[in-house]
Amino acid sequence: MPLRRAPRAVLLLAALSGMMLLAACGGGGDGGEDDAGLPADFGARFLRFGEPLGSVVEARQDEFVPGLQAVLNPDAVAALDAAVGDGGERLALAAETAGQDAEAFRAAWEADRDEAFSRFAAGLRAAEDADDVLGRLFLGPLTALPVHPDGALVGAARIDTPDGQRRYFLIYDLPSATGEAGDVVARQLDVSPWQVTGGQSTQDLSSVQFRSTVSAGVEGAAWVQPIDGSRVLAAAATDGDGESEPYEGPFASVLYLIQAQPPEAAAERPFEPPASRPLPEDFPAAFLVGEDATVSEVAWSTEPGIVAFRVTVLVRDSAFAVAEAWRDRLGAEGWGLTDDRAEGFATTLEFASGDGAVRGSASFDALAEDDRYTQVVLFAQSGSSLADE
Repeated sequence: MPLRRAPRAVLLLAALSGMMLLAACGGGGDGGEDDAGLPADFGARFLRFGEPLGSVVEARQDEFVPGLQAVLNPDAVAALDAAVGDGGERLALAAETAGQDAEAFRAAWEADRDEAFSRFAAGLRAAEDADDVLGRLFLGPLTALPVHPDGALVGAARIDTPDGQRRYFLIYDLPSATGEAGDVVARQLDVSPWQVTGGQSTQDLSSVQFRSTVSAGVEGAAWVQPIDGSRVLAAAATDGDGESEPYEGPFASVLYLIQAQPPEAAAERPFEPPASRPLPEDFPAAFLVGEDATVSEVAWSTEPGIVAFRVTVLVRDSAFAVAEAWRDRLGAEGWGLTDDRAEGFATTLEFASGDGAVRGSASFDALAEDDRYTQVVLFAQSGSSLADE
């Protein structure tokens, strides 16, 4: 299943890799500046840009943000939650593993479950007999994200959106060529409980998409790209005598993106159209967009002699009724229909102005989020060169 937000993550890859080296933030910062002279909340603001209003961002340099271990181990979280609720020996063992007494762990769990689980997972990795601890807690092995063994953590970030989705970004730098690192990452992510679902490899970028086979709603992607070796933390190659010497070779950076859907779908809210966007002043077919319409999206482009527009319009009425109203408006304006066809449940009109200087099309279909609305996607081109054709 492809990532719903993968295109934005691709755009983030190059900028985020450099930015995380410069900005260290923790949930927004205090407005100060770091050693590079950048605002301390610059990284978090960058990550939040383009996200829904109300999204919460936490970013840290050289360390993880809490929560990923909990997302990858929902059954273990549920079992520890029961242990905290019941008290007794299992709570005492979980607390001891986390390096706390029972009451301190209970308080930490109730205050921030993600942070408490991260502390427990770290203690489990350091335990002399982790299998014994897991068995006494009635837990199976914990799932972890396999990362490149030679990678040095640059930073991590977490984005929580209002609809309950979570995305984690992890960046590692390593001494390796991009292709070799990409092959290692792909092999690691194709071993249970992970499964690779797709990938791509070019001279400058390798990528794979993957998903968890045990945690429903958890999927991810990893991108590997070459970077300037001077930006990588000190790396060394060990010779046969056990002495180290500077590594002289290619360097790569790996960005892992893990996306988690909420465990239960949030209750559906009634659809509300967004605030209407203003039409561009030079939009040539404004008469088609009635007062009862909501303009949800506007895009335009220019080239010599032609201006092109794409406008998405929402109207609360049936597609049949809206299309008929637009036919009437085109006729009243003296514009002609060049095509009028049905495509499945949708209708498409193609039209031109009387002088031929404006041409366009409009498709009408029920809105997926609420079939009481019709979504019209309107394309229009205007320019003197069209009239001359």
